[in-house]
Amino acid sequence: MKVTTEYMEETTAAMVAAGFSCEHERLAKRRDEMLVYEGHQWTLTRGPEVTLELQALRYPAGAERFYLRIVDYHGIESFSFELDSWKHWPDRVEFKYYPHPESGRGLSFKLWLHRRDTPSSPS
Repeated sequence: MKVTTEYMEETTAAMVAAGFSCEHERLAKRRDEMLVYEGHQWTLTRGPEVTLELQALRYPAGAERFYLRIVDYHGIESFSFELDSWKHWPDRVEFKYYPHPESGRGLSFKLWLHRRDTPSSPS
């Protein structure tokens, strides 16, 4: 799966279809009249306890970078970190950060798009 700005747009559309509200902002950073990057930021909110920011940035040489910031997730927050990849399904989005070069394993988490009201049973 190649991650692109278009795929991030598809992902945010899937999240909106699942009940998130979305604010979109175009970004551009300049330094001394030169373009440093341009791109997009989507702020996705669901209720008072979930706010995420996704960014897709393109640099003048053509490289694209993608970021996720957890603004609030039931009291959890994070800095903006570069995403290695992500994939969305009808019921969830899995975000993956840095993969280890040898194993490919890395920090990832799944965001369930719909409430999972299945009570856990004691072991």
